[in-house]
Amino acid sequence: MYARLRNRKLKLITHSTMKDWTPSKKELEDIIGKYNEDSTYAHYRHEDAALKLVFIDLLPNNTKVEDILVKVALLNDFYSTMIIRTDQVAEHILNIKDIDERLKEGDRNLVNEIANVSITSLGGESKDRNFFSFATKFCCNHQPEKYAIYDRFVAQALWKFIKEDLKGGYKQADLRDYPKFHEIIEKFRDYYHLDCGLRDLDRYLWIHGKDEEEKKNLIKLCRYYKGEEACPYDTANEAALWHYERAWVYDTLNNGNILDEYENDYSLAGLSLFAATDDVPASLRAMLYNRFHKGSMCALGEDAEQFKEFYRKYYH
Repeated sequence: MYARLRNRKLKLITHSTMKDWTPSKKELEDIIGKYNEDSTYAHYRHEDAALKLVFIDLLPNNTKVEDILVKVALLNDFYSTMIIRTDQVAEHILNIKDIDERLKEGDRNLVNEIANVSITSLGGESKDRNFFSFATKFCCNHQPEKYAIYDRFVAQALWKFIKEDLKGGYKQADLRDYPKFHEIIEKFRDYYHLDCGLRDLDRYLWIHGKDEEEKKNLIKLCRYYKGEEACPYDTANEAALWHYERAWVYDTLNNGNILDEYENDYSLAGLSLFAATDDVPASLRAMLYNRFHKGSMCALGEDAEQFKEFYRKYYH
């Protein structure tokens, strides 16, 4: 029975790992297309539209603290920038001289000025804070093609670039000094011939980094596949399971619809409660049953008990 399992050989993911990654115009276009069309990113697109409505159409200026507070609160909610006293950050921004003119000019020193703010707690204690990522987002949403956004995925890609390809003596700390950060990200774009605006470049680096992190988390849930390029198993069943888990990681990242079909069949076979409390994701159990069922030549559900026996042997 077990020997009838067949390997399903698929390319693991559409993007290479960060370790071996070389950015390209083709990958950028693919990822931006994914962002613009894939339902996975619909809520981000809605947030982008809401931010554009507020920052560009309704409240483009920063002359009233209540207007600024609306924008600070939105960014804090959408981007989880971890600002507790949004009112004090809004007052800080209000007091920056000529902020609207400087935003229009794309003044790179402005980001550091917005980022560095003294926050007073409810107990009266004052503490200097640096909300650097927030400040890049505040400026970018006013002027999307004059300011680049900083986040940890962008920082990972740029630090790799600094270490391996960029000349000029940049340090990792330079990524949190906005004029230098902007200089580095423009050099990154030019070096890899990425013909795109700053906003698309941010989305490209963010999605690539997000997918890479999600892939690592999915691999942690696998018993046999650990991210290898080639299957390390010689025995038929372990090798088959390695390929299926590898395919599951790929489908989770790129082809969720087929996993939905597997889970539907898994439920119809009466298996939805089987092993429901173990640490194997339901979609992976459903894929394993799909592959087992294809080899059993039985009607759907007739092989459920045989599958349970197989699953207990290799996953318990």
